[in-house]
Amino acid sequence: MNKNEKKIYNNKIFTKIRNITRYTYPETVKSKDILEDMNILSYVTDKIIQINKMTKKLIVTTTKQKKYIGDILVNVSGPVSLDKVTNEVPFLNCLKENSFEYNSRGFVADKNFSIGKNIYAPGVLSSNFNPNRFTIIKAITINTHKSVKKLIKNLR
Repeated sequence: MNKNEKKIYNNKIFTKIRNITRYTYPETVKSKDILEDMNILSYVTDKIIQINKMTKKLIVTTTKQKKYIGDILVNVSGPVSLDKVTNEVPFLNCLKENSFEYNSRGFVADKNFSIGKNIYAPGVLSSNFNPNRFTIIKAITINTHKSVKKLIKNLR
């Protein structure tokens, strides 16, 4: 493919194929169900408007004015089309305003998930962060290792 064809594929065709073929890793679903049954995990379908830290705990406030207290917060909403969303959290607006390249699938990153000088996005904010279709946590872990190695190399 030439450069233009690759851009069209990455921005339009890949997303359509991915949405048609998307699947959920069964072990992740099983683990979620077990943790919910044990009242260790809460699944909340609401929008978070504020996160506060309180002595080793997180306090999450939602648009329905509910508050949740927990040890860890995992966002599983998936990637957001950065070229269409306008009401992001402030740091996304900041990244967009500072001329970082992005497309409908996220910020364009290099092979070490750098989206700018000393700024790394090894997760869902990075375009094509999971081409091997690992579980999201596994992909982010692998990507983070790559980013950290590059960052350490830059610091030396």
